[in-house]
Amino acid sequence: MSRLLLWLSGVDRQLLAKCTRLPESEVLRFEGYGGLVLFPPTVGFIAMGYGVYTFVPNVPAAIATGTVWAAFVLWIERFLSMTMHKSTLRSVYHFWVGFAVRLLLAGVIGYGLSHPVTLLLFQGPIDQEMADQGRTRRREAYEVGEKIKTQAQESLNQARASALGQLPAELDRKQKLRDCTSVLVSMEQAGEAPGTFARDTDGNTCGVASGEEGCKAKCQSYLREREKLDGEIADIKKEMNKRRDTVDGDGIEKASEYARRLVEQIERESQPTDYSARTRALAAVESKHPEIKAVHIFLAIFLILLDTLVVTLKAITPEGEYEEARDTALVEARALGRAQRASATSWGVSNNTLTQSRLNHENQRVEIEALLQLVNEVVHGQTIQLQQFDAKFAALDDNVGKVLSSEDRDVFTARLFELRRVYHDAWGKTTERLRAYIRGL
Repeated sequence: MSRLLLWLSGVDRQLLAKCTRLPESEVLRFEGYGGLVLFPPTVGFIAMGYGVYTFVPNVPAAIATGTVWAAFVLWIERFLSMTMHKSTLRSVYHFWVGFAVRLLLAGVIGYGLSHPVTLLLFQGPIDQEMADQGRTRRREAYEVGEKIKTQAQESLNQARASALGQLPAELDRKQKLRDCTSVLVSMEQAGEAPGTFARDTDGNTCGVASGEEGCKAKCQSYLREREKLDGEIADIKKEMNKRRDTVDGDGIEKASEYARRLVEQIERESQPTDYSARTRALAAVESKHPEIKAVHIFLAIFLILLDTLVVTLKAITPEGEYEEARDTALVEARALGRAQRASATSWGVSNNTLTQSRLNHENQRVEIEALLQLVNEVVHGQTIQLQQFDAKFAALDDNVGKVLSSEDRDVFTARLFELRRVYHDAWGKTTERLRAYIRGL
């Protein structure tokens, strides 16, 4: 278990073994760091597993995805713990800049983990809110259908009223007149006193009783008038029915059918239960219940603090023996590196000088060989010329020996030897100058 916790903390076990003054204290400190590293991956496994399960209700898939996410969070947390060290070899500015970057990264991960956990904790209120939203949607669909039917009925009534024209008003007038005539017939049959007024349903005077006993002439005229009004009223009603039939009433049926289908479609639709739907439901629950929003905020802050706890503790904990051993090893490594670089640089310079010397020597050797080749060619040419000159001189000497006059022969011989001496002197000087030139190179 100790090895696992030390591995999670990212400590260098070779450096930890060099802590001989407080070995137990340093081991316990880094075991604590390793234990803190385990918390964010555990929360990440739960959060990601639940989030995936809301999309794909498959337990193995949720476990596999949660495991991968937990491994990813563990890698980040271990990296943050591994690279967070106090050191006297760098400035305080660089330390706190690195701390701020690590803190920001850890905070983002903590906030990302808090949201799925909140959805899991408030699953009951969220499910209730989603059910309420479903009922509200069905009710709204029913109200929309009823509104469509009402509008269709109003349109039909307007069309029928336009088709009937003045017939309803005429029918009402005839009905009132017929009622008034019936009142007059009753008054005549009852023998009402003369001058008694008959009034219609609106209170308007529509006739006066004659005061005759029994149903006499006046009464009979009222009866005939009532029968006539009954005929006219029947004709008006017949005409109104005829005109109503000319107006198409299919709109009501179509509107009712559309409303029925709309309600059925809403009822057949399955309520979405994925992550986004639950997020919207959580927002609605928080707007209705501020205490749930407060718990959500508290949970987010708690998980952020939990995720940043390792980095924060490393920042506020004083340096220990491990940090001193790490700085010592780092100084030694840097000194060794500088020495190796200096040695490599010196070797490179020496090797470069030696190579350049070898190249110069090779160039000089080639030049000398070319020069010697040239000298050999010149000497060879001069030797050939000297041999030719000696051959001609010998021929001349033979010819001079054939001269009969001894005096002439002596003159010619003296001149030949003088010419030979001059030629050999010139050859010697030329050779000496060539040697002097070669020595000057």
